[in-house]
Amino acid sequence: MNDPEADAAVRAEAAEPGATTVVDKSVVARSTRHTALAQGLSQLLRFLTSLVLARILTPHDFGVVAVAIVLTMLVDQLKDLGTSSALIQRPTVDRVLLNSVFFANVAVGAVVAGLMVVLAVPLAQGFGIPESAPVIRAFAAITFITALGKVHESMLRRTMQFRAVAVSTIANALVSTVVSVACAFAGMSYWAIVVGTGAGSVVGTVLFWRYERWRPGLQTSMASIRSIWRFSYHVSLVAILYVVWSQMDKLIVSRFLGTVSLGYYTMAQRLVNTPLTSIGSVIGQVTLPAFARRQDEHDALRAGLIRSSAIVALVTFPLMFGLAAVAEPLVPVVLGDNWGDVVPVIWILAPVGAVWSTTFNTDQLLLAKGRSDWSWRWGAVHLVVLGVLELLGTRWGMLGVAGGYAVGTVLLTPFTLLIALKPIGGGLRPFTLALWPYAWRATAMAGCVLAVVDGLGAHGSGDLVRLLAGLVTGVAVYGGLLLLGRPAAVGDALTALHRRTS
Repeated sequence: MNDPEADAAVRAEAAEPGATTVVDKSVVARSTRHTALAQGLSQLLRFLTSLVLARILTPHDFGVVAVAIVLTMLVDQLKDLGTSSALIQRPTVDRVLLNSVFFANVAVGAVVAGLMVVLAVPLAQGFGIPESAPVIRAFAAITFITALGKVHESMLRRTMQFRAVAVSTIANALVSTVVSVACAFAGMSYWAIVVGTGAGSVVGTVLFWRYERWRPGLQTSMASIRSIWRFSYHVSLVAILYVVWSQMDKLIVSRFLGTVSLGYYTMAQRLVNTPLTSIGSVIGQVTLPAFARRQDEHDALRAGLIRSSAIVALVTFPLMFGLAAVAEPLVPVVLGDNWGDVVPVIWILAPVGAVWSTTFNTDQLLLAKGRSDWSWRWGAVHLVVLGVLELLGTRWGMLGVAGGYAVGTVLLTPFTLLIALKPIGGGLRPFTLALWPYAWRATAMAGCVLAVVDGLGAHGSGDLVRLLAGLVTGVAVYGGLLLLGRPAAVGDALTALHRRTS
């Protein structure tokens, strides 16, 4: 039988700041700083790792591992079944619920890992890369390891202990970087990425257990699982659909265009998505618990969605437009001359990445409102539309697949925003007006950068000179345009990053 006193003690220990006090600007700002630090450093480490490995490994090596990584991202959602978001969104949790979710995650993780081992060969052959079979089996073990820390990580996020999450995330990335690079120099080819990823996952899981005081017990209940099941399985469907439609272009490239093309396409996506996922993760990890604590205050939710999205646009718009403008000199400088086919893919994916970034907070808002069912249904529409367009694009190679993804994203984004705004009574016009100041400034900046880069190229300047000149021009132009008008997101971003808030 359940022990009410023990359950009350666990609730008291695990209560987030919003359970007893208002989740105000200072709490969100502090959480944002810690998450930004973690994501910034970890993604920088992973980005630098990719650059180093690109000099040692080949596009074929990256292609072999890419299939296993995509499959792992998919099964990661299966082993969690949406319970992480359910624990964060739920007003209260108790010992029985935590125990039940933990053992359910471990059991599902073990089953999923076993299936990956058994089905590794047919999966690798199905994607046209038989060499990926042993890599898929190795990632199965990593999948089980990460399942052991999901509840602990969720509780740290629920209680907004983002400093502990930051330490764990940075340690994971640092260990992965050191091990991967060392193994690559030792001549382990694509196994360097596998071993490094595994080492980082072990360290991250251990640290989640170190910082979260809760420990699993034997008190479990199917009723506890059922109490969150409707919400969690919708979240799981959303996550699965997101992984499929966001990674489907790579799977299509793998199946129809081959390993080398997949290596080029994966590297282009990595260059584009590294800053985007860093920023999206920072905002998403903080806004979900913050939105959930104030889920009935529609005015506050509308303001929070618009302001956080404007902060995202302040950073992602210039990054993505600028990346497209300097792609031609950037790729040979940082990756080498044998990666030239990456450039035109970046020209397509980077601007679309800016469009996609406007939807970073939509799922968090729907989850906070308990409308995970809307998310997964709209995710299914994404899957069908993007899948059809990308398949049609294969006749034009990598650029056709990237173009299909671009067209689908641009068409679907306005509807994604409208669906998220509907439950809080918001419209698209205020949202669009809030992002416009950053869109036109980033566009003007990219035009200036492109003119400088092309002009220097016409006069015979080297790639490094063109790249540096483009970066300096971009910073000067965008920074100057921000100083002229000082749009609202600049002040909000400075507040979030400052150590003290009013």
